[in-house]
Amino acid sequence: MKYFWDYIILLLSIAGSIASIVGYFNQEITIEATIAICFLGTILLFSMFHDWYYTIKFRKRANYINLFSEINTAYSLIRDVEINSVQEATNYLMTYCEAVSNVFTSVKGNRIGTCVKLLMDDNSDAYLLTQARDYYSKTHNRKTGSADKTRHLMDENSDFSFIYKNIDNDLVDSSYFFSNNLLKEEDYRNSRLNDWRLKQIPMIPKSFIKYFTWPLPYKSTIVVPIFPLNRELQSKEKLRGYLCIDSPKTGTFNIPEDKEILRGMAAEICPIIDKLINITTEQ
Repeated sequence: MKYFWDYIILLLSIAGSIASIVGYFNQEITIEATIAICFLGTILLFSMFHDWYYTIKFRKRANYINLFSEINTAYSLIRDVEINSVQEATNYLMTYCEAVSNVFTSVKGNRIGTCVKLLMDDNSDAYLLTQARDYYSKTHNRKTGSADKTRHLMDENSDFSFIYKNIDNDLVDSSYFFSNNLLKEEDYRNSRLNDWRLKQIPMIPKSFIKYFTWPLPYKSTIVVPIFPLNRELQSKEKLRGYLCIDSPKTGTFNIPEDKEILRGMAAEICPIIDKLINITTEQ
């Protein structure tokens, strides 16, 4: 509603331009004048739509200005905290996931899911364990920990395996995985899609069927690795896991802004995960 009148004025301007062109056609004018009016009207309409596009784009960018206080609040929730058990560490991660979710939800205008996935190793098979989620996701049938019965093997998930396999490759930017429309990712792999098959309905386009039968609760996502931002400390051996955000809508995220914010927020939880790993190892 903050920018409602901006859009109303633009709409009225476009409507006025169209009305003027229609009005001229109802008058007895020469063919030359008709061509000139159509040409100028087309340019005017293009200008109006151009201004409208950049107004929307600017308003989206302007929302980022208000993020700094929310990001600082998120950091303050987990800095210098005492952790003596796995449950305490998990609780802090859940609190942080909620803060990350609130940061991006305030910018995007729709609920953004957030989770922390830890990198595990079982007989040389790397897999992911969802350690924490934001509260909304957790209460809307998105499971964590032992409640999640799906085994998330690294090779069965495009987002995690892309980062994992390319961390030590200086020729590939493995600092994130991003898709604004997972439905268009033909080779996208996700362990929750292993038992899902796209139905074939005669005369109905596959894209239409896929849109309405897509089983995942999100259609766009950004995933970043959890380790320090210092490039010298980024290697496969130092990878703790992943910080993930997602949205039920397509076209939600902006690169590189969202990716850089998320990378910084991922680096902040390294100490908590290190304490969690130490506690688990000592048990």
